[in-house]
Amino acid sequence: MNLLQILLILALVAAAVGFTWALMERGRANRAEARSWSLQDAASRLKLIEEQGGRNAAIIQAEAASAIAEQVLKRADETFHNREQLAQARLEAQLKPVAESLAKFQEQVVAALRPPCSSISFSREAASCRLQDRASARLARPRSIR
Repeated sequence: MNLLQILLILALVAAAVGFTWALMERGRANRAEARSWSLQDAASRLKLIEEQGGRNAAIIQAEAASAIAEQVLKRADETFHNREQLAQARLEAQLKPVAESLAKFQEQVVAALRPPCSSISFSREAASCRLQDRASARLARPRSIR
């Protein structure tokens, strides 16, 4: 009987050791499976981040291209405006002598068409006409340098 009890105790100990070993293996398998799921989640997140990075890079490139295009348009507009001002200044410089000679000619025509003061009877009109004639004669006379 002693032998039977010893064998029974040995069998129980072996069963307990086997059961403990099975529980430890099951825990190890669960941890390995959890790591596998964690790695799969990390890989999917990494893939998603890479895709988003690609989209973000495309968006950033588009925004950069848009900003460059705006700067080019702004510079072109400034250049056009500067050239327009330069052309306007040149045109004014070329037309200034013509405008001055045209103004002188217009004054001469007005003076030629105005009747002489001697034909106007004595009145306020005649007095103002004579004053205008004297003023225009003073302006037309060359001045001497003193």
